[in-house]
Amino acid sequence: MIASEIAPLAKTGGLADAVAGLSQALIALGVKVSLVMPAYQEGLRAGVPCQPAGIKIGVDMGGKTKHAGVWEARLGGNVPVYLIRADNYFLSDGLYGTGSGDYPDNAERFIFFSKVAHQLASRTGPWDILHCNDWQSALVAV
Repeated sequence: MIASEIAPLAKTGGLADAVAGLSQALIALGVKVSLVMPAYQEGLRAGVPCQPAGIKIGVDMGGKTKHAGVWEARLGGNVPVYLIRADNYFLSDGLYGTGSGDYPDNAERFIFFSKVAHQLASRTGPWDILHCNDWQSALVAV
């Protein structure tokens, strides 16, 4: 499951709760589930232990290769969460913007996130289903 926010790591609304809850319900049914989200400052400070997963991914962004590290945490002790760590894109005070408005580079940030999430799925799969949530992860399907 790929989402821009997952509770308790990062939350602005119901998406974070829905992804966390659905993943727990699927695990209870015996489905193997992994989650992918950006490594926001908020998530890295959420009190959920996380560590580098030893995975580095480079993707093309307009003719330049941009890199991300992948960190791993566990929700409820049993759901792996892969955090896409690219501080220049995600280590900011808010998830999508400030009180003054959205970050002007949100499109680029989430294109990058989608490309890295796709590469991560390719490396850690094969997966039967990629469950993308909201516009921030929609390009993974493309």
